[in-house]
Amino acid sequence: MRLPSLWHLPALTLVVAIGCIALPGGASAFGSTSIFVDSASVIKTGPATVTPGGTITYTLRVTKSHPAFTARIVDTFPAGLIFNDPASSSGCDLSGSQVICTWPATGTYYLTQVIPVTQNFTLVFTVPPTIACGTLTNTASVTAPTNSIVVYGRTGALHVIVNDSNTSNNISRITTPITNCFPPPDIIISKNGPATAVRGGAPLVYTVTATNTSTTSNAANVTITDPVPAGLTFDPSGSTAGCTLQSGSVVCPVGTLTPGASATVTLQFLTTFTGICSELQVVNRATVSTTTPESNTGNNAAQFTTRLTCEMNCIDIIKETYNTQGQLMTPVTQFTFQLDGGATVSNDGSGRARFNNLSFGSHTVTETVPAGWTQLSVAPTGGVVTVNQNSPQCAVVTFKNQQVLPPVDVSITKSGNPASIVRDGNQIVFYTIGVTNGGPGVAQNVVVTDPVPAGLQ
Repeated sequence: MRLPSLWHLPALTLVVAIGCIALPGGASAFGSTSIFVDSASVIKTGPATVTPGGTITYTLRVTKSHPAFTARIVDTFPAGLIFNDPASSSGCDLSGSQVICTWPATGTYYLTQVIPVTQNFTLVFTVPPTIACGTLTNTASVTAPTNSIVVYGRTGALHVIVNDSNTSNNISRITTPITNCFPPPDIIISKNGPATAVRGGAPLVYTVTATNTSTTSNAANVTITDPVPAGLTFDPSGSTAGCTLQSGSVVCPVGTLTPGASATVTLQFLTTFTGICSELQVVNRATVSTTTPESNTGNNAAQFTTRLTCEMNCIDIIKETYNTQGQLMTPVTQFTFQLDGGATVSNDGSGRARFNNLSFGSHTVTETVPAGWTQLSVAPTGGVVTVNQNSPQCAVVTFKNQQVLPPVDVSITKSGNPASIVRDGNQIVFYTIGVTNGGPGVAQNVVVTDPVPAGLQ
């Protein structure tokens, strides 16, 4: 674009309001246009390698096509490096994980001129001695913000938008290998606990240990996570302080593990249940994590299996049956017993039955008494017993029953033949005796007695 004679830019001016502007001496502004120039570029250089515990210096060679342009340089540096502000170029300031440098505009810009200017910016970073092996990738970018400028002439002013015509040279990246470095940490985890336990008995206690096997590198923000298996309830009262239940998992912040250091947490769980117990195999798995990149994440989980049994959580039933004469019967007649109004069992011929795998606490055992029997006694009273925790034996309920025969109605009749006889000493008389049980019970051991009258033999 050509400008009329005597048009020039006395100063680089940012225009807030786009449009006409008032000019000195009553002149008025007119027209607007855009121009495109390669306004800025950057080339980044640095050392071929870097050593832990030292420093790394980057040079950012920034070029502007004219001194009157503003340049903004952004350097995104790798995690782990520490910016050394006093040793770096002035005008470069830390902002989060970036260093931002500003190169202000100076002089007068003539639209027909291209006056490249170059300036080096030096950025110095400290390399921590514990930095992990690998490479450092540092990216720098430069922008020359779109400038709205006003060009004054003899008869007015021209509003000009200056754009960057080439953005491909606005980014420069360098990757530097780390030599004599420390290998990254490797966190391993182990878990121990009881192989067997009584369900509903003493709490289960597990120990979980996280170890940094590295000899040189720290592991930051180490955390142990233990999802709570089904059948267990986390008990913070017996666990390491700081371990909390979060969304079904116990989370234990460990912090930083220095090379070779270990941290052990204790996790306690309850194995409560209701009703009849069933054996349960609990697989308790724990994982460990760190925000520091690891050399091996395949050993970040460990598990321990515990078999929960229901030993001695039981009630033994002793049954004794007696006949109507009060004699102990062998084998023992079979009866049916009910636990807390639910589960049932029946005794065997020796009079034994058992309810297994019960919850601790009070239980009531009742029996079904069939017709023809009566309950002599039950001990303890009402069949109420307590199943105690860690008891070496079952609770016992004893039932005694006796047969009860239903009533009978025995009647007898007697008739004779002949109805009369002559007493001559040689005639035979026949009598018929009839015995009847009108029930409803069975008449046992019925005996008919007939005294012999005088004169008969």
